[in-house]
Amino acid sequence: TSLPQAFVNQPYNFQLQVGGGAAPYVFTIVGGALPPGLTMTSTGQITGTPTQTVFNTITFRVTDATSNTADKTLNLPVGQSTLQIS
Repeated sequence: TSLPQAFVNQPYNFQLQVGGGAAPYVFTIVGGALPPGLTMTSTGQITGTPTQTVFNTITFRVTDATSNTADKTLNLPVGQSTLQIS
């Protein structure tokens, strides 16, 4: 599955969600990398402004308070934005 699409030179903000386990949770990236211009906090908040068109596959890991882990691989496409009047 994929994260919501990002667009070059447009701010991006997405919060990874977790179900189950025991808080607090710590998110890390264990495979691949975020597109240039994006960062992720340990709470799973992905923010920034992508700087180039890419299609990254990223494996995220969440660790809970009892050291249980879960991994999920997601795609993060970054495309060119299109000009629109809305």
